[in-house]
Amino acid sequence: MQKIWFVPFLIATALVLMLCYVYGFVEVIYPLCITISFFGGLLGIAINASVQAGLNPGLEKLKPSFWSSVYNAWLYVTDRKRWRLLASAFSCIFGALVGSFFGWAWNIAWKISFSVSLASWISGMFLMLSLAMLIATSD
Repeated sequence: MQKIWFVPFLIATALVLMLCYVYGFVEVIYPLCITISFFGGLLGIAINASVQAGLNPGLEKLKPSFWSSVYNAWLYVTDRKRWRLLASAFSCIFGALVGSFFGWAWNIAWKISFSVSLASWISGMFLMLSLAMLIATSD
């Protein structure tokens, strides 16, 4: 793991805790929704790659295109570092979209002010991106 990416993760965690102290518990809505969605997307991609790699022996001999249905499993088998980078990137997109939608729904239901929800969203995105970089650069 690259130790340099641990510092932004600690800063993001401190930011979430600090904003939670300032604005109250409602500030953790977006960080929770976004990071849970990120990990859900990452888990789905990892399970898909693992199952396909187990069911298709000799996968490392292929050279599929990026849009192929077995590209995820092929990359998982042949180049774990690049697979972690792509899996983290796609999980970030999934986490940002799905987590923002669920956080927005909770903010509407609880009638939270725009400034609190904006601070919560920014801290949640920063936390998710720092986690993604930790995962993408891990050993």
